[in-house]
Amino acid sequence: MSPTILIRMCVCVAMMASVDALCQASTRTAPTRDDNVDYSKEENSRWQSEVLFDPSNDEAWLNFYKSKRLENYTERYRTQSATQQRDLDGILDLMTQNVSQSYGWHVAKYLHLGKSDASWVHLKEAAKLRPDDAQLFDDLIAMNAIEGNIAQVTFYAKKLADANVFSSAEMEYNKNVLRSLEKNAVLITNGFADTYPLFILQYHKGFRKDVKVLCLEWTGSQNFVQQMAAAASVNAQSLRTDTPYALLAQLQNRSGSAAPVYLSLTLPPDQLRPLSAQLYCTGLAMKISTASVTNLESLASNWEKLFDKKQLLAPEPLNRNYLVPLILLIDYYQSIGKTDKAGELRETAGKIASNSGQYRTIEPFLR
Repeated sequence: MSPTILIRMCVCVAMMASVDALCQASTRTAPTRDDNVDYSKEENSRWQSEVLFDPSNDEAWLNFYKSKRLENYTERYRTQSATQQRDLDGILDLMTQNVSQSYGWHVAKYLHLGKSDASWVHLKEAAKLRPDDAQLFDDLIAMNAIEGNIAQVTFYAKKLADANVFSSAEMEYNKNVLRSLEKNAVLITNGFADTYPLFILQYHKGFRKDVKVLCLEWTGSQNFVQQMAAAASVNAQSLRTDTPYALLAQLQNRSGSAAPVYLSLTLPPDQLRPLSAQLYCTGLAMKISTASVTNLESLASNWEKLFDKKQLLAPEPLNRNYLVPLILLIDYYQSIGKTDKAGELRETAGKIASNSGQYRTIEPFLR
C-alpha cells in the first residue's frame, strides 16, 4: 500500500473512530449527547416556571430561551425545524413584551439572529450593560475579528485569558495546533474550545499571529463568508451557507490559494468525507491540497521538535484528537525502521485511548 493511500485511509478511519471526541471538543454551548435533550427539557420547564412567577426577570427569560434552543440540538448539529423556530419566536416575542432592552433580551436577540451581521448591535448593547460578563468575551472576539478591529480582539482575548475559562491542557493543545501549520496559513475551526484559545495565544500571548483563524460558527455573518471565500479562493456568490458545514464540501477542487488552508481535527468526520482525498495530517490539523503532499516528515518533525506534551495525558476531551497523528506516526516510524519510537508512541496512544474510553476502537491501529 502506498504511503499516500495509507495516510488518507488512516486519517479518515481514525477520525471516524474518534467521532465522540471530535464533537465534544467543538463547543461548550451545545450538548454533546442526544440524551442531554431530556436535561434541556427539564431546564426549559424550570425556567418557564421562573418567568411565570416573575415576568420581569430577564435572566430567567434568557435561560428559558437558551434551554429551548439546546432542547432542539443534537450531538453534531445545531439547527432548528420550522416548528422549533416558531417556539423560539414566541419566547422572544414574550421577552420583548416583558424585558425589552434588558441584558437578557439583547443576548437572546443576538442568538436569535444567528450571530449575523445584523445581530452585532445586540451583542454590543449586552456588553455595555455587563462589560465584565465572561460569557460574552468569545462572541466579542468573533465580532471584532470579523469586523477587523484588532485592538478590540486583543482587548477581549486578554479578558478571556484572565477569566481562566480554558484548562492548561486546552491551551497546550491549541498551541500545538498552531505549531502544526505553515507560515501565513488559514485555519478553519469548528467551535469554542478549538477557536478561542487560539485567539488568546495569538493576540494576548503574541504567538503565531501570522495564522488567520476562521470559525465555522461564524457563518451567519456575510462579512465572514466573504472573508472565508477570499481566504480559500472560492466564489463567494456561489457559496452555500444553509449549514456551517456546507462550506466544507465547496473547498474541494478549489482553484488554489495564496495561503495554505488547514482544517482543525475537531471538525465532524462525516462532514470531511468529500475532502478526504485531499487531506494531509501535519499534526493537529489537516492541510487541504489537490496535489500530493509528503507530510509524514513534517508531522514527525512537528511532534518531535515543536509540540509541548506536558498535558498530553490529561483527562481533556480535546486530547483524543492526538490519536490521529499518533496512529500515522506509529506506522511511519515502523516503516523507516525506528521501532523503538513506534513502540513509545503505541504506549502513549494506548494511554490516551484508555483515558477517553476508546481503547477497544483504537487498539487495532496500535498493533
